[in-house]
Amino acid sequence: MKFQSFLENAIKSEHWFIWVVEEERRIVSHIYIEIIQKVPRPGRMTSPFAFITNVYTVRGFRNKEIGIQLLTTINEWTKKEQYEFIIV
Repeated sequence: MKFQSFLENAIKSEHWFIWVVEEERRIVSHIYIEIIQKVPRPGRMTSPFAFITNVYTVRGFRNKEIGIQLLTTINEWTKKEQYEFIIV
């Protein structure tokens, strides 16, 4: 129940992004990303950063570069969204 509640809240939130890879309508890999707002500093613009957590690929799909492709896509997305950095 805790996970279901978390997931429902995360999906509604503007602070969580969940990236998934599907194979025949089955999730085979996922990465959760939380966007963290930094404390504003006088005289310096701050941008939020991305915190990557809960990374998983189903055993039969590992070593097939799925994770590499997913991380490449996420890196491109974080640059486009102008997040300051990524914490893994």
